[in-house]
Amino acid sequence: MRASDNMRRVRQFLDLVVSGKDYDLWGGMLAEDAERLTPFVPPGLPTITKGRVACVNGAREIFKSIKAFRWIDLDLHETDEPDVIYGTSKSAVELTDGRHYENDYVFIFKFANGLIREFREYLNPIPVMECFASELASGEWES
Repeated sequence: MRASDNMRRVRQFLDLVVSGKDYDLWGGMLAEDAERLTPFVPPGLPTITKGRVACVNGAREIFKSIKAFRWIDLDLHETDEPDVIYGTSKSAVELTDGRHYENDYVFIFKFANGLIREFREYLNPIPVMECFASELASGEWES
């Protein structure tokens, strides 16, 4: 697979994920054994999600509380390895209850056979803790 094809897939994947719909379409872009790794999240949130179904179901739950999500300054890059794409971005999110959330991200995507096999998402946990303090305290988001 060419790196430019994977770059296009990552951009499409990120756009579809934040749309809060088309779960079957973007879910089909994941390998069945895909892993989503988020090493720097607050306690109570999963640092690893294993499998396509678990990744899609986790996003379905999160997007129940999101009215609008958009990437700002999404910047993706190829690497010397054609199956690895990395990028950075900021987010601007409006929640269904009117709250707003922003964060900064670093992404690393690894492909196998044209599908996303691994998706690493590094984000600042402090905005998560500040915006979602009540959900985290109540255990609503327990992993």
